[in-house]
Amino acid sequence: MPRQHPVIWITWDEAHIDTLGVFGAGTHRTPNVDALAARSHHFINARTASPVCLPARCAMATGLRPSTSGSMSNNAGAALRPDAAQVFSLMHAHNYRTAMFGKCHFVPVPYAVTSLQRTLDYEPTLAYYRSLGIDELVVEDGKQCSVWFYDDWGKAITLSGLMDDYRAALANRENDRVFPFPGPEDLHPDRWVADQAIDYIRSAPDNAFIWISFAGPHYPQDPPQRCMDAVDMSRLPPRKIRPGEWDDKRKLHAQSFFGPGVTEGSARVEGGAQCRFTPEYWERWQKGYRGNVVLLDECMGDVLAALRQRYGDDALMIFTADHGDMSGHHGIWAKNSAVYEDVLRIPLMVHLPGQTQGVVHDEPAGNLDLLPTTLRAAFGEAFACDGRDVLGSAAPDVILSEQEAQIAVIRDGLKLSVTRRKGVWYQEMYDLVRDPNEFDNVFDAPEYAQAQARLLALLHEDEARYQRIFYDGDVFPYWMAPLQKGVKRRPRAAKGGD
Repeated sequence: MPRQHPVIWITWDEAHIDTLGVFGAGTHRTPNVDALAARSHHFINARTASPVCLPARCAMATGLRPSTSGSMSNNAGAALRPDAAQVFSLMHAHNYRTAMFGKCHFVPVPYAVTSLQRTLDYEPTLAYYRSLGIDELVVEDGKQCSVWFYDDWGKAITLSGLMDDYRAALANRENDRVFPFPGPEDLHPDRWVADQAIDYIRSAPDNAFIWISFAGPHYPQDPPQRCMDAVDMSRLPPRKIRPGEWDDKRKLHAQSFFGPGVTEGSARVEGGAQCRFTPEYWERWQKGYRGNVVLLDECMGDVLAALRQRYGDDALMIFTADHGDMSGHHGIWAKNSAVYEDVLRIPLMVHLPGQTQGVVHDEPAGNLDLLPTTLRAAFGEAFACDGRDVLGSAAPDVILSEQEAQIAVIRDGLKLSVTRRKGVWYQEMYDLVRDPNEFDNVFDAPEYAQAQARLLALLHEDEARYQRIFYDGDVFPYWMAPLQKGVKRRPRAAKGGD
């Protein structure tokens, strides 16, 4: 029988790669992430399977594209199916014990019933997570979510007396989701998740699969003040923004900039127009975001030290993120319906047991590949899915990232995105070689006519997938019903074009 190696996944939420030292961040240090990269297979051109949380997480867990699994949005009907082959059930099939710490987000949040003024029961969702095959489960399901619902961290800060202070910081309009953590550092959600995982690691079995899923640096930007102070803002690179870039109303995110808003950042400003955010706000936002990265790197260092103490260098470890964040580039933050490289590009590092030297890979890869890579590396087992084993299979020449009513396709340095929003179609194309900052929408530019036709044809090669993305996205399967009480469904789109 082959030797069992512990398998560890570490993920961050909404992590912009430019805030990592290994990608050139100059405002702060990330020594622990950088050290992991130096002894791992480091994929510097990795992209997410989806630009939003739940679809990306379900893609990690199943190796299936959102349009294949049906987990295409953060809305009703998109949950990770309990009867599908996924990482927890597959690890059980290999006699592993499974554990997860931090953010799951495998089911839609019932946003319609949420309020910062009250915290609701979360037991149906926690029971659903356990039904997926998670043996040891400690949940901090996102900083705001843990205020809306009593997950494990929400319970902990309530018992500590911190809930009211944290709720007030979130509700304060002047903060606009940026504030120093208003309590002791050991109760910060990322620090708390790290400590919970470390406690488990100390006595974890050899046959352990452990997913440590940090909610940061997803907004709110709430690091301890000392972590903000560690950011040298004098070394902050300028935001990628060009005057007049949003005069082209064919661009979807002209709405995010001028209002009424498409990404979540628009909800924080009058008229949903992020052009109203001041330069002072953008500097404060970046300082908070990067301060959270400082804290996360410290947490990573402590987790990696605990793993070395327990397992030596015998663990298979993968580090990645669900997606990135606009981070003020193009004048907007957050990610909803944003398929710019700021959101699509993610870190991806694969450390094999005993590996001491780093290997840099520049071929395409992504979080869709976590499960097949893990099964091949841990068990020598091929797994049929949409992803691939990044260490043994040929890289694709086409990159797709998708969610309900939106898809981006990248080939030969060109990116085409198609979005259907409120009955209107938005088609954009960018030359990532000539225009890496994605300022110039060359869709319909005569010199790109042939390239445009090729990319559009690629989207329609799998017409069933195209139909699922743009017309069948709001399916409401029977097995989701217990989790969606009181949540109104959005009307399902009609078949055919608009």
